[in-house]
Amino acid sequence: YYEWYNASDDKTEYHRLDETVAYLEQMLEQKGPFDGLVGFSQGGCLAHLMAYLQATGQAFTRHPPFKFIIIMSSRRSRATIHQPLWQAPPPTKLPKAIVFYGGQDKACPVEETKKLIETLPGAEEVYLPDSDHRVPNLPDADAERLLDFLQQFRRSCCRCF
Repeated sequence: YYEWYNASDDKTEYHRLDETVAYLEQMLEQKGPFDGLVGFSQGGCLAHLMAYLQATGQAFTRHPPFKFIIIMSSRRSRATIHQPLWQAPPPTKLPKAIVFYGGQDKACPVEETKKLIETLPGAEEVYLPDSDHRVPNLPDADAERLLDFLQQFRRSCCRCF
């Protein structure tokens, strides 16, 4: 598998995260702009962090504001350096969010995802009680919910959904 960064044993330091942020800033500039971010597990943690860093003016400032984030089986950053982000009131410029999480996820327990959701005012929650740590196979009702969420961001020229 691939990692965006390496966490210390106690999970309070994220080694090589600065390199990841620099790489992502470069990719956004070269291949963007992008309307939103999608992330699973560590990628979801990173998408959440990217939205926060952009909304607080700490990174990704040359890219237009993200309109949405889709997060699956993730938690907020546990790095000590990011704790002030979670202790302050959420920035007003955060993108809209939808968060999917499973009741059987041992890698990212429900209570960890709930902490992430608390930092995203108005986030839609999709709780999948039988799902574990994987990209979810959505029941029809939840797939419709995701489509409805994405419809908000559809451009008039887009016919993809």
